[in-house]
Amino acid sequence: MGTKTIGVSLSDPTGCFAQPAGVITRASFRGDLARLVSLVRGNGVALVVVGLPMNMDGSLGESAARAKRLAEALEDRAGVPVVLWDERLSTVSAERALLEADVSRRRRRQVVDSVAAAIILQSYLDSRKPSDGVEPGCDSHHGTRGAVGEERGRLGQEARQGARGDEGGHEEAGLPQLGDE
Repeated sequence: MGTKTIGVSLSDPTGCFAQPAGVITRASFRGDLARLVSLVRGNGVALVVVGLPMNMDGSLGESAARAKRLAEALEDRAGVPVVLWDERLSTVSAERALLEADVSRRRRRQVVDSVAAAIILQSYLDSRKPSDGVEPGCDSHHGTRGAVGEERGRLGQEARQGARGDEGGHEEAGLPQLGDE
């Protein structure tokens, strides 16, 4: 997971479309896990997709080991299946999309992790669609899916560690600061 935040995304009930759902400011492994379990249960999530930070050559490093640890703990505690999904370049794609949408630098920093999580989840959802292009409800699991972004790319690290020392600000960007109730 990111050192400062975890981006979160949810799909629509049919499992067709991912959308950003907010950012969790990291506290501790146990605290983060409790917040994620609460989010999974509170949204009726049937399957969780956790971003797997792979190196560009496909190898796995220390970040991937942390993502796997989180995925295993989340599956155990939340009681739903968890899938690890390649997240390479998701933050780069999120940054590009936000730049193309002419989103301010300040707002990009606030939402980039959640948008990256939506990109990861949408990639997973798209992989589950039939190859004939027919979308019979899109969802083979018949429930909402969630994604937890585990971005580790250099750009993603800078976005999280840059001017984002504040714990708030996500609400004004249209995304909730999850788990800070």
